[in-house]
Amino acid sequence: MILTPEQLQDLGMAVFREAGVPEESAASVVEALVRAELDGLPSHGFSRIPFYVDQALSGKVKARAIPLVRQAAPAAVLVDAGNGFAFPAILAGLEKAIPLARRNGVSVLGVTRSHHCGVVGLYAERIAEAGLISLIFSNTPAAMAPWNGSKASFGTNPLAFGCPREGKHPLVIDMSLSKVARGKIMGAKQRGEAIPEGWALDAAGRATTDPVAALGGSVGSLLGMYTVRHKTKHPKFTIGIPLLLAGRIDATLNAEVVFADYHTELQLKSLKKILIA
Repeated sequence: MILTPEQLQDLGMAVFREAGVPEESAASVVEALVRAELDGLPSHGFSRIPFYVDQALSGKVKARAIPLVRQAAPAAVLVDAGNGFAFPAILAGLEKAIPLARRNGVSVLGVTRSHHCGVVGLYAERIAEAGLISLIFSNTPAAMAPWNGSKASFGTNPLAFGCPREGKHPLVIDMSLSKVARGKIMGAKQRGEAIPEGWALDAAGRATTDPVAALGGSVGSLLGMYTVRHKTKHPKFTIGIPLLLAGRIDATLNAEVVFADYHTELQLKSLKKILIA
């Protein structure tokens, strides 16, 4: 079945309404998921809906949380998402941070106590469409083992860069620090498919093509999902991004963060983002 973007939007809104998510929050979540699908990133699209809805129904995500936005400094905005969805919190913060960037030449937006933020490049694109350059970071739970290691110690810590271009679509660079997005492993599990060799390790640190084994492990020590190899992306970034977040907006380090998109029974803990425009 092929659906139009409008049909996807309507379908997503119906699901979140049924789960008791307020209209405005649901609209921001569904918009982000639809945009991910249209950008060819189904791992961050509608495949996330079952997890998001389960977490809203269980209370892990505070679906009715209202983001608290405050100007923490002349060119800094801080948003407390209240353990709710990240999407409405980020949008609320951008409403204040973008005008500050135009006025001051730069602004920093920090978002604390939020759920999974999806495709970070979406916000880089939005900021670029407003005529501004941006750099965006987020912390994540520990998901990558160091080179020759077996225990997950580093987060995938996504980052994005956006730049406007006159008369053209913005330039957007969006990446995580792992060899593959964790959402692709989740998607393979949902479809009952094996994953390619080299994507993941099991809980004992052995290479695996089984997505269930790749997603196995205990909370706080989800083991062996990725290895940090010099031939892919530099491990120093996996250390630097959580330290930046911890120092600027009091985020926890990767090993202390609970996976926001997998477990429904555990409380959300300290997923935080920085957006610089």
